[in-house]
Amino acid sequence: MWLASKSAEGLGNALKRNTSLAHLDLNCNNFNDRSVPFFADALRNNSTLLSFHMTGNNIKVKSGRKDLIQLALCDHTSLQSIAESNHTCLVTLNNGKNGNLHTHEEKFRSINALENEGQKIGYKVIASLFTLKTIAFNPRDFQHIPLKLMPRLLELVQQQMGYGKYGRGVLKAPVRAKGSNPRLTRVYEVVHGWSMITSLCARGPGKRKKKAAKKRKHAFAFKEADDEEWKPKSRH
Repeated sequence: MWLASKSAEGLGNALKRNTSLAHLDLNCNNFNDRSVPFFADALRNNSTLLSFHMTGNNIKVKSGRKDLIQLALCDHTSLQSIAESNHTCLVTLNNGKNGNLHTHEEKFRSINALENEGQKIGYKVIASLFTLKTIAFNPRDFQHIPLKLMPRLLELVQQQMGYGKYGRGVLKAPVRAKGSNPRLTRVYEVVHGWSMITSLCARGPGKRKKKAAKKRKHAFAFKEADDEEWKPKSRH
């Protein structure tokens, strides 16, 4: 007996409460795009389910399937929503290769199959912002990141999946336009759009401790002045 779309809400609520079921096969049923929000919400709130199969249903590639993957596995509403997405379940919506260009389900299966959760989140952020282009880059996403984490962030935005062995085996390198340098552009956008960048560059007025004079090998030596407070020059 086929499960109809109207049963999706009940199944979704049950999955959200699930603490034991690890694998669920809903292949060849009659679920459609209206079922997607219930299953996406269930996956976002479930860390027990390891595999979820829904091939052979009436879920459209460019709408339902794409929405299910993005809402459940990589919610690109914000950086925080990506971090709070499901990073444990391997979702299968398509038997063959048709449709993967739009849903990227194989790519997200590869990411969720990794062991390190921090690495999964990093790959999803980079894939969403730069490679898969599922979200537009917005420097405001980084406004409230602590200053001490900014150098790590700048390192992260220089990455691009598939280049320099970053994410190799997870996502293929995208085709790069001749003469373009997308990583450098992203770093500039982050730096230029971040209101606290002057704080990152500024050094305090701290004085270097005086050290006992040592004999130099050279016949003369230059006396080095103590550091003074440094401020970046105005852009205007």
